[in-house]
Amino acid sequence: MILSTIYVKLKEQELLTIKKCLVSIPLLAMTAAVLAPVAAHAVTVGDVSVLTVINSSPLWADTQSYHACNVVNVSTSPVGILVQLIDQNGAVLGTSGTSAFLLAAGTSYELISGAANTYVGFARCRVTHYQGPDTIRANLTVFHSLGGAVYQTYATSEAR
Repeated sequence: MILSTIYVKLKEQELLTIKKCLVSIPLLAMTAAVLAPVAAHAVTVGDVSVLTVINSSPLWADTQSYHACNVVNVSTSPVGILVQLIDQNGAVLGTSGTSAFLLAAGTSYELISGAANTYVGFARCRVTHYQGPDTIRANLTVFHSLGGAVYQTYATSEAR
């Protein structure tokens, strides 16, 4: 008798749990219906919901060369980006601004380390963008001056 009472109580608890789950399913469905349009909205600059940060490896530049962060938008729509050149201690040497800007489809942007030949040491590029990972390509290039307006590429590091 006691065992059958325990069994009935367990069955009642199990049914109660199933009833709770049945209530949860419509609530989850309603939540998904409300959030789906929000998730599908067009991304704008500053929308951190799809924030991606990529970095290059650090490269060395001396007094005869300079660092340049190069970013290209390979998508068919504008991409919100923030480009920063970071030194070996983590300090920002240069930035594209205090917030992201829109880089038009198929265009590129270059950020250099201030006046050419002014920073000696290791630096890396950090690119923050607000669309999927396949929308941009970026690298850090060290250019060496051969005199006048002639420069040679010393090294390049792809941002990942």
